[in-house]
Amino acid sequence: MKSKQKQQQSTATTLLWFRRDFRLVNNPAFSFAISQGGPVLAIYIENTGPDLSWRPGAASRWWCHHSLMALSDKLAEQGVELKYFHGDPGKLIPSIMHESGATTICWNRLYEPEELKLDQSIERSLDELAVHKFDSHLLFPPGTLLNQQDQAYRVFTPFWKKARVKLDFEGVNPVIRKQRKKITGYNKKLLEECSLGELALLDKNNWHTKLNQHWVPGEDAALKTAKRFIKNKIETYDTQRDIPSVQGTSKLSPHLHFGEITTTQLVYSLLREDWPGTHLSSVERFLTELGWREFSTHILWHFPHTVSKPMNDKFLNFWPKKVNQKYLNAWKTGMTGIPIVDAGMRELWETGSMHNRVRMIVASFLTKNLGIHWLHGAKWFWDTLVDADLASNTLGWQWVAGCGVDAAPYYRIFNPYTQADRFDKEQKYIQKWAIESGKHGLTPIIDIKASRQLALERYKKSNRS
Repeated sequence: MKSKQKQQQSTATTLLWFRRDFRLVNNPAFSFAISQGGPVLAIYIENTGPDLSWRPGAASRWWCHHSLMALSDKLAEQGVELKYFHGDPGKLIPSIMHESGATTICWNRLYEPEELKLDQSIERSLDELAVHKFDSHLLFPPGTLLNQQDQAYRVFTPFWKKARVKLDFEGVNPVIRKQRKKITGYNKKLLEECSLGELALLDKNNWHTKLNQHWVPGEDAALKTAKRFIKNKIETYDTQRDIPSVQGTSKLSPHLHFGEITTTQLVYSLLREDWPGTHLSSVERFLTELGWREFSTHILWHFPHTVSKPMNDKFLNFWPKKVNQKYLNAWKTGMTGIPIVDAGMRELWETGSMHNRVRMIVASFLTKNLGIHWLHGAKWFWDTLVDADLASNTLGWQWVAGCGVDAAPYYRIFNPYTQADRFDKEQKYIQKWAIESGKHGLTPIIDIKASRQLALERYKKSNRS
């Protein structure tokens, strides 16, 4: 009897569903699939179902396309073909399992509201089959870090203090060994599978092609970037991370978003080192920034409505419903006449990224000086950032706008001229991206001092209501 069960286990097909976990190292779903001993059917589904309101933007789709190419190559080395599908995963997965004869399915969890609903729907449809889900990219699954009242933290500092202590006592232990044994892949043609090109991830107007000059997606590139950052840049991270003209940040954000590397791997690499005293503040600072990413995912899990509504109800009707399109378009195209704002928006358009300090400046300018709803900014970032992450994007915009958890106080309005003088004193960043802004007749579209005063009056009125 035992021999028969073992034989069944070794011949049964396991369906491995990749979803923004485009790596083989430290991938629990991948490790589980190959542990079953039978053929592994690896799939990726581009979700075009009707229930997805935040469809990935053009820059994210560009990254996804190239990351899938890299993942496909790595799987092929192991003897597994990555198969592509587009449509509603809730309908496709039961169909794929039935056609392939797979009796087991595994995947790594995502925590966005619509992804959680999708998980539940698929599980219900596969109630007679074996479903295995894993926590993959977070240090702590949402819901496991609560305050003394067993409620969600709404302020980052106590959240990270608790998390940081747990890291010291419990540590992290990612499975970082590479798979050596060749895997049996499921390589039969399936009815609804398509090619990577047929997923249509690349924008037709070819805007994305210039991103090739700035980024290399994929697991191998992620590991190299992390290694290079920890070896060469971590020492000065604390002092240089806010200076946009230097390469002082890790550049790991898109790699983390697409699961080419995990927070666990980075924390493990940092905590196992015996750092000299000169490095400690930078190491802790970088860990804290990873903590913010963790915090944003927990917040979105606890408060899913914040993807479109402010955490603070006082701001439900704070911004005018009618948008000044002239202002919004000038902001998007980097034609505001405010040098550091224009530099940031042009960097974004050219590279699919923007320095984090400048992100706060341009967000403050849009929501406070221009008085435009934070969602308009969040949607533009969503479409143009290669690292567009729903949780981080939502938390960041609501933080700057003053309507979210742990939000910046209403009177904190970034003065773009003061910020430029402090963080880009020699104007190297501005000269690189917006040399003509503020010159050659490009007049500021708004007076900073007057618009700041109007914003303060609006916020004070809101606080009194």
